[in-house]
Amino acid sequence: MTETSEAHLSRLLAEIGLLVNDKYRAGADEHGGDLTDMPVGKLIDEAIQENIDSLVYLLTAKQKLNEFKTYTTNGRGVDIRRLAPGAIIPLSET
Repeated sequence: MTETSEAHLSRLLAEIGLLVNDKYRAGADEHGGDLTDMPVGKLIDEAIQENIDSLVYLLTAKQKLNEFKTYTTNGRGVDIRRLAPGAIIPLSET
């Protein structure tokens, strides 16, 4: 891999580690018990529900990006706050 790819992978792994840690702990606090004790069928059902949520979020984000593309392509201004209200991450790469 290139140096750029290695650096990108390192950033991803660091962020994934933090995200998993926070999400896992929040889930444990919210639901109690040990995730490893959950029956396999329930794990699958919960994963399916989480993936449905994820799909809805991704499709909504895609729609917003298409709206942005349409507004900017047509030469009209767009209120970026409508596309990302309360955004935590910067909208431009740094």
